[in-house]
Amino acid sequence: MGGRTGRRAAPSTLYQLRDFLTLEEAAIRLSRVLDDPVDKADVLQLALGRRLTLSVHLVNGADALRYRLVPQEGAQASRRQVRAPPSRQEPEPVEGKGIPMGGSLAGWNTSRPVRPSLDRHSGVTWEPESKNTVIFGVWDLPMIGNERFDIERRYQQMSSGPAVIPICWEGAFVERSDFCCQLLTRTFLGSDGAAPATSKGMSIMHPANALPSDSVLGVRSSAVDEFSAQLERQQQPSMIGGPSLAAWIKEYKRRTDRSNNEIAERTGLANKTIKRICEGKLVRKKTWDTLARHADVPASDVPTN
Repeated sequence: MGGRTGRRAAPSTLYQLRDFLTLEEAAIRLSRVLDDPVDKADVLQLALGRRLTLSVHLVNGADALRYRLVPQEGAQASRRQVRAPPSRQEPEPVEGKGIPMGGSLAGWNTSRPVRPSLDRHSGVTWEPESKNTVIFGVWDLPMIGNERFDIERRYQQMSSGPAVIPICWEGAFVERSDFCCQLLTRTFLGSDGAAPATSKGMSIMHPANALPSDSVLGVRSSAVDEFSAQLERQQQPSMIGGPSLAAWIKEYKRRTDRSNNEIAERTGLANKTIKRICEGKLVRKKTWDTLARHADVPASDVPTN
């Protein structure tokens, strides 16, 4: 048999062709973005801080209740915002709630019950689509229930931190587009007096206290790109100007055959501001935003210095 011929695709090209990255692969990509070493624990910490959206690949599927997120009448739906963390990130304890079904299971009656954090879903109604279903594929983690504490638990284990005891009795959640699913798990409860390893008892379905053990945690490549773009916006200076921008606007004037007055009229900027840019002097950053918006070129082509 003939061997494979030709060169392998460059990592950047292969990355662009992939929609889902494992934690290890995401850490490598983020190391390049931040120009600083990043490990799996760092990826989880970014997700816990709502700076980066984690996803999970449900390889073998998961039992779930599926809800459609429908905007409330007269209210504007609040979409998932990676760039702007919600006002409340800390869990809210549940007071005076009894032990739920399956309370005898390990972890339930030694936990600290909390409510799901639904701030990010304000303005929407959760409409159930079916009683029980099985979902597959890659889903995002909204970090509103036990999926959040599962990530916190993994992070603390990687960091040799304390045990994580908060638990959301409503379960773990995943979301995709306009859908949010409450993950469920099956537990077999043996009947009293039944011999070990027998099938006497009953199986119950209850909200999952973690992501499925046979799922794969990772990050969508689009989420890494969004994180990178947000980082670049945060790092942009409050003042811009310099030789590169001066050379760019002079070339722009030559190519479009426009004078300072014509550019000022087109962009709404003052004539003296255009002159300062041409001289390589500093101007306020909003000037760059205006130029990039009216120059009919990609914003990435307009230098800031």
